[in-house]
Amino acid sequence: MKYGLIVDLETTGLNPNENGIIEFGLLEFKFLDSGSSVISSMYSGLQDPGHPISQEVTQLTGLDDVAVKGQSVDWSLVRKYWERADIVVAHNAEFDRSFLASIKEIRDLKKHWACSVRHIDWRPKNLLV
Repeated sequence: MKYGLIVDLETTGLNPNENGIIEFGLLEFKFLDSGSSVISSMYSGLQDPGHPISQEVTQLTGLDDVAVKGQSVDWSLVRKYWERADIVVAHNAEFDRSFLASIKEIRDLKKHWACSVRHIDWRPKNLLV
């Protein structure tokens, strides 16, 4: 394994069939021969969903219609990261994965996913999830 991605999304709701992505972020990390890893790159982009963002979503995400107007994620660039990655990690990965499954630029690239909610035992670290 050489590269991994940590991804995070903000969306207009919880249903990937009815709602859309309004922000996408990724952090690429590289595994070193020593067994450690380093951050090799980062990307973030906003996406205009094509309809008004609800006040509730704005309160949760800090994103409003003005912030996303005319914006689009560079999915071609995201594909380049995706092609290189051996693993994709997300907090509540099922949620992020369900939205990203509809993105044509990356949906054909099958990746191993890890979930930082399900696959990490946070209790010994005294951290809340």
